[in-house]
Amino acid sequence: MSVYKRGRVYYLWPTIPGLGVLPRLSTGSANKGLARDMEAALRELARTGWVDLVEELRDGHLTLMELWQAKLEGEDALARLRARRGNPLLTDVVGERLALVTDERIKTGYEQLLELVPKVEIQVAREAGRRTDVVRRHGCLSRAT
Repeated sequence: MSVYKRGRVYYLWPTIPGLGVLPRLSTGSANKGLARDMEAALRELARTGWVDLVEELRDGHLTLMELWQAKLEGEDALARLRARRGNPLLTDVVGERLALVTDERIKTGYEQLLELVPKVEIQVAREAGRRTDVVRRHGCLSRAT
């Protein structure tokens, strides 16, 4: 079974034709119908030319909720997700580099940069007409401060 409940939320462990078994994915929801819809959406995306986004999900570069939200919003949102792959958020890039650096001076600089980046991302979002009450920090959505 690829939809199952553990604790209060449902998880997916889908097998996608051409990609195989994806890692276990939390739906974040206690609604079994929603979990089944999410699994069906993954299969549909893989069949209809968005398989690269499902691969991004498999590789951990997207979350299930990001992909689900984009699917609900339509092809424009899916295209934005696809375009983001070539233009990653600065927090993601700096976070990856921070994990690799051993020099304390460089680590301090990266940490200071991570403190400033959310302010810049909010400004860019406002200019692009996107929501500014949530920003991506370190790979997850959080309320803007």
